[in-house]
Amino acid sequence: MAKLFYYDLGTADAPIVDGTFSTNTWTISNSIVNETLINDQSIGAGASVVANEGVSFDMGASISPNIAAIYLLSGSGTITIYRSASGANGAKTSVASLACSAGWNFIVLTGSNQWWFAKFGGTMSVGEIFIGGTWTFSNRFDRGIAFSVIDGIDTDRSYGNVKGTNKRFDELETWNWTWTNISEADKANLKTFESSIDVVRLKFIYFDETNYWWVSKTNRFVFTELAAQFYSTSINLVQEIE
Repeated sequence: MAKLFYYDLGTADAPIVDGTFSTNTWTISNSIVNETLINDQSIGAGASVVANEGVSFDMGASISPNIAAIYLLSGSGTITIYRSASGANGAKTSVASLACSAGWNFIVLTGSNQWWFAKFGGTMSVGEIFIGGTWTFSNRFDRGIAFSVIDGIDTDRSYGNVKGTNKRFDELETWNWTWTNISEADKANLKTFESSIDVVRLKFIYFDETNYWWVSKTNRFVFTELAAQFYSTSINLVQEIE
């Protein structure tokens, strides 16, 4: 399987409404406590839900996503994604379902609409959901990828030269690499990805063919044209623990 990014198409900024489903019929209610934890860009805390509860996201305009990324802190059950041209009570179009468990889960989506819904089929703690897109690396990055860590330790010395340290957080993984042979199409896709995450503001998922990493990008893409319609660019990533 190739390396790829999973990224949000606006869920983090979308108004979220909680409710319930009866089959495919949506009814707005105040059934879920702290539902805003579901699209707050943090996987450290979640909203507790039970079977047939759900949430809706108003994306502001019609979008055409290909993935729903769902992070469960605990619990399991089938999650169904719906879409609609309206967020009001009523029947919604079922898109796809998946049996989900703790960790990251991905539901493949089709179709276009402004409102997107998640129906929960069990008791679970939902840390994050985003309706989004993917970008699969069309070619490998260059040799020389840099793996490192941020240690989270502050060090200082007193006037008497006594060393003092304070550990603020555990180590975080970092990655840095360069592509030196990307096409015009790849450049356009990377610019779309960068725009979707607001350059460096929004977190996303980096899949390295083994693990799913919750990360942030720390630099803006700079594209250097090496030959007609072929470019180089670099990316810096840092792991996010929440």
